[in-house]
Formats: sequence, structure tokens, C-alpha cells
Amino acid sequence: MTYIVKLSFIAMLMLIILNEIGMAQMCLDVKFIPSGWMGDYSDITYNANWRNGCKTDTTCMSEGTCICITYSALKTNNAGWAGIYWLYENNDLNNEWGSLPGMDLRGVRRLIFWARGERGGEAAEFKIGGITNDSIQPATSTGTLILTNNWKKYIIDLANRDLKNINGGFCWVADSDKNRHGCTFYLSDIQYEYNIR
Repeated sequence: MTYIVKLSFIAMLMLIILNEIGMAQMCLDVKFIPSGWMGDYSDITYNANWRNGCKTDTTCMSEGTCICITYSALKTNNAGWAGIYWLYENNDLNNEWGSLPGMDLRGVRRLIFWARGERGGEAAEFKIGGITNDSIQPATSTGTLILTNNWKKYIIDLANRDLKNINGGFCWVADSDKNRHGCTFYLSDIQYEYNIR
């Protein structure tokens, strides 16, 4: 267990990137895992190693890869929507959904991610927090975004938010009413940005 903790800590340090404006970034997947499948979860296809049309200049993905998510909108579980939460690793082990302590993200100023749709016109919402015992209640959200087929950077401002206990590190949600024929979209470089000055 000690060995695993040390490896995790080293990985986190290695994935903090300092840039010229006095900020530091930590990639989402250092501590959060996309295990919180919700709603019509059987309608979701998830590929974390997609290799077609991905960003070429990445900091958090393996070279030439991105996340590809397809939502069929078939309403397999009769929910009419689907989504995935990236859960803090402590809560991921048994899919605890926040019953265990989350991660202290105090010092984070914003959540940054890149997204694009397969064709353009895909509707999805992205957010952080909002699950059981998260210190952010309700979730801080982008609202529904209409994606284009070009990569675009999106920012969720977290200044002045209570970040001392976060289990839901990132989330996307899409519903069948806004995606009647389903949708496919791509994500890359999901990361937290700290102010170090």
C-alpha cells in the first residue's frame, strides 16, 4: 500500500506542468477515474485511446490519442439521458459515490478541457462537484454546450468555490431530447489549473 501511495504521489508531481504565467496544471486522470456511469449508461461507448482526429499538442493524453464518447440516445434504461462522472480514486474502488473523503483541490482556479463534436451540433453539459458530500453544491456547470467539429478550449471558473472535498472531479451529461439521433464527441487535456503566485 505504501508503495502504491508513493507511486501515485510521484505521478501527480510529474504531471504538474509549470508555464510562463505562473500557473500549474494537474491532469484529471492523475486522481480521478471515469467510473461513475449514470442514466442510460448502456447507451454509452467510451474509448480513452481514440486515435482519429485528436489534438496533436497535448499535455495529458498519450501522443495522438483523445477520449471518444458515443451516446446512442436509445433510452436503454428509460432515463432519457446519460453521463459519466470521473470519481476520486478513494471512492472509485467500490463505486462509493462520495461516501469516502474526496480530494482537497483548494488552490485550483479553473477546470480546463478541450472538446469537439464528430459533426458539430452535439449538445452536452460539463461540470464539477455536486455528488454526495462534495463541498461544491450544486455542481458548477458549463450549462449545455453546442459543440462544433473543431477543437475548442472550455473553462469552468472555480475561483471562490469551496474545493476542500471533491469526489466528482469532472462530468459530462447529454440527453436524448437534445441529441435525438445520438451523438459522438471527443475530449482532451482535462486538467485543473492552480495559481502558484
